[in-house]
Amino acid sequence: MRNKSLDYDQIAADYNRRYQNDRRLGTLNALRAILSEIAPIRILEVGCGTCHWLEGLQASGLSLMGVDKSYAMLKQARALQKTLLCQAAAESLPLKDESYDFIYCVNALHHFSEPQTFIREVQRVLMPGGTLAIIGMDPSDTRNRWYLYDFFTGVFENDLERFPDWNRVKYWVKQAPFSLVQFNDVVFIHDPKTRDSVLQDPFLQKNACSQLALLSQEEYKRGLAQLQAHVNTIQDPGFCYENDIVLSMLRARK
Repeated sequence: MRNKSLDYDQIAADYNRRYQNDRRLGTLNALRAILSEIAPIRILEVGCGTCHWLEGLQASGLSLMGVDKSYAMLKQARALQKTLLCQAAAESLPLKDESYDFIYCVNALHHFSEPQTFIREVQRVLMPGGTLAIIGMDPSDTRNRWYLYDFFTGVFENDLERFPDWNRVKYWVKQAPFSLVQFNDVVFIHDPKTRDSVLQDPFLQKNACSQLALLSQEEYKRGLAQLQAHVNTIQDPGFCYENDIVLSMLRARK
């Protein structure tokens, strides 16, 4: 499953383009709802990248910390109040036992070299009664329909290998052990692209998403050419390129 890894230092400068038109408030609202319910004091995001989600939570006034393996990604973060940032691997957190009461990751689990080890690390670092939340996509969920999979050869197959399916993640969480609190969908992204807008999609940039960043330049150019050729054959300006993504959340308690 861990067949390919992405060097985020190489794409950090372009990464935030994905949030230019949509800040994904559904995900942020799901995190805020947890804060409102459990009232944590110390919050940790693992795989925080450029700190998009931490930035959205800083108004809470709580103690925040972000950990990411990529120093270049962390350098892209804006100034955050009451927020500590640390370069470290998710599988080896340089933190004391039982030191945080809410730990979460968003769209990051598939980037960890050993996601099961990460979950065991969370079990160590969480305070008794603390909460873990994992938010992400499962490409094997047939509700996900993304035009990138149709035009860039091998991208869908790579995602099936890179992303652990939710049943596997649930098993890891139970083995850690955690109590499974809930599993639910938190965001349904329905953002189809038309003939005239698809080529301006920010996610179509080479380094805007891991799916395309993992491709060689030749593979990327070939897929882009296939998409361009298809656009040129479409007469109906209202034709839609599918872009439906489901983000789900697994939430567990220590």
